[in-house]
Amino acid sequence: MDAGQFDDAAYRPSAETAGSHSNFLDELYIAQRKTPRRVSRIPKLVLEAGRLVWQTSRLQTSAIMLAQVVIAGFAAVQVLLGGIAVRELLKVQDGISLSHLVLPLILLAVVSTAGGLTTQGSSQFGRLLGARVQRTVTGRVLDVAADVELITYDDSRFYDQLSRVLANVPTRPFSVVTCLAALVGGGAGVVALTVSLLVIQPVLVPILLIGGIPLWYLSRRGGRLEFDFAVSQTAAMRERDYMEMTLTRREDAAELRAYGTSAPLRRRWEDLYESFLVALRRQVRRRYALSAATGLASGAVTILTLLILIELIRRGSVGFAQAASAAVAIRLLSGRLQQLIGGLSTLFESALFLEDYDEFLARQSARSPQPDPVAGHESFRGLSVVDVSFRYPQADRDALDGVSLDLRPGEIVALVGENGSGKTTLAKIMAGLYEPSKGQVTLNGTVVRERDKVRDQVALVLQDFTHYALSAAENISFGRPEIQPDDERIRAAARNVGADEFLAQMPSGYGTRLSKVFKDGRELSLGQWQRVALARAFYRNAPIVVLDEPTAALDPRAEAHLYDSVRSVLAGRTVVLITHRLASVRGADRIVVLDQGRVAEQGTHGELMRSGGLYAELVSLQTNRHIGSVSRLEPAIAERSTT
Repeated sequence: MDAGQFDDAAYRPSAETAGSHSNFLDELYIAQRKTPRRVSRIPKLVLEAGRLVWQTSRLQTSAIMLAQVVIAGFAAVQVLLGGIAVRELLKVQDGISLSHLVLPLILLAVVSTAGGLTTQGSSQFGRLLGARVQRTVTGRVLDVAADVELITYDDSRFYDQLSRVLANVPTRPFSVVTCLAALVGGGAGVVALTVSLLVIQPVLVPILLIGGIPLWYLSRRGGRLEFDFAVSQTAAMRERDYMEMTLTRREDAAELRAYGTSAPLRRRWEDLYESFLVALRRQVRRRYALSAATGLASGAVTILTLLILIELIRRGSVGFAQAASAAVAIRLLSGRLQQLIGGLSTLFESALFLEDYDEFLARQSARSPQPDPVAGHESFRGLSVVDVSFRYPQADRDALDGVSLDLRPGEIVALVGENGSGKTTLAKIMAGLYEPSKGQVTLNGTVVRERDKVRDQVALVLQDFTHYALSAAENISFGRPEIQPDDERIRAAARNVGADEFLAQMPSGYGTRLSKVFKDGRELSLGQWQRVALARAFYRNAPIVVLDEPTAALDPRAEAHLYDSVRSVLAGRTVVLITHRLASVRGADRIVVLDQGRVAEQGTHGELMRSGGLYAELVSLQTNRHIGSVSRLEPAIAERSTT
């Protein structure tokens, strides 16, 4: 590994350290970032950033760069015109007409105005170009976040890096180009003003240039402090953002009020913010100390140069007009040196964040060609998981352990078991969302190498399905986002799950936005949302349909209707049904019972009841609980009837 390069995969905390691995990672990250890095790394990052900005808009990038050179030229011209104006002004004392002073003053005013207009134009062009670059950079981050393996979202380190990149990187590529523009402008200004000063008095130039060395060191140190501060605050910032989101989301508003949890969450947010402010005050003091040291060093160099200039005037080595020009040149050259050094410092700081960005982009997998979206389920001949095991990050045991299961065309398979038995994990592996830690998945008899092909064959409805704050039509057509939405298919999918009756009655029908967060939106009940999610699965028209607790929010009548219609509506498709309501799976062709990540037994309802195993025990528990509940209600119902 290169010096200073952080290997995110190198740290794998044990179960004992998993709870504190985030803080340890931050410390490790900062420690490695303080390691001297090879100089060759920064030019590569700068080149990549420059290429990104250039590709965004060649015209605007060229205009900004050219403007910096023009502004530097204007500064040099101002020095020369200022010297001429002073010289002509001195001639007035000798009785010469003021007419010779008019032209230099007019030219000086024109050049100053042109320089100001060029600066303002460059600033406004930069604002537009910066926004366009930010869109491109953020878009790439979103692409990676959407593309990484699902298991990545179970690792807090991914969230830390994602938050840090989104918070700090989108403006950095343009910042790099701005720095380059500043370097071009600063460099051109330094060259032009140095030449001007060499003509006036060469001895002054080395003092100003040598004085830039401490400025570079102090500025570079400030860039390092800023990056380290961002890294150290990532985890706390994420937690603070979570508190803000929870306190302001519509989905959480009811429970916050019902339980009165707003107050403790608000206090926790306050504590987190106070900790941030303590760290920020320390950071501000450090940056201010560096800025003050930079300013004092710059001021000391300027004062020293001016004192030398005064001594030269006293000795008669420099005339008054030359001295005036030299004073202006010294001030402008000092400013250009600070611009040059500040650009280098910001370039170094941006390079640190861009390396973080590069590491994040490296998470994106090579995308395989997307399967044909119109391929029907007629081509499906079977899916199997063979001796599959799976473990979540930082977990101390496998969620699945040596599971084998075949899915055949057209059959209904129920996955049942107690909480934590591995049902949903197995479903996600069969749906191509997780890569097994061990074992393999086969599709149509072929070992799966590209899980996108499996995903295309599966319509999945999870317990925590997504509520898109978009139109009803979009919520359903997202079942096949790669093809043009079909209004008739959308309505047919909704009718199959009983969603058409309430969606069609909305103010704009299927065009109604399903969220009150936005104007003219409407909110659905949880049961209605579940039907929309089911409609999305129907719209996908996949040969395998996985339903994870598909009726959890439905009333008994709607639940009975759904289960009664599954076989007819999904005729010819393979259905994987995950549920805790065992009365709903009696009609399944096969029931697979999971226990602690293993297949405990499988068979039809009758076979499993006769065997007297775990399934029979669970059915008995649910049946007795239901009977007990009904028996307790009967006296109350009878009493209510008599009154």
